[in-house]
Amino acid sequence: MAQRKDALQLIAREYVFDIKDGRSVCGILVAIDDQSNLLVSNAREIYNTHNRELGLVSIRKNTIDKISVSKHDYADLFG
Repeated sequence: MAQRKDALQLIAREYVFDIKDGRSVCGILVAIDDQSNLLVSNAREIYNTHNRELGLVSIRKNTIDKISVSKHDYADLFG
């Protein structure tokens, strides 16, 4: 089982957030609020073959299906 990490160690890394409605949002995690909602900068939305720049977005925790991180960042966090 993966180790639990302090939220500050998760900040300033690029993630892919798969949303329950089929979209994905890629961007840099900049904040986590007290209800575990996420603030993501440099966000890009990917849906089917469409991509668009979003900038700064808030993602509600209950809309997230899966979160992915690069192999390098995963090794840095959990290696």
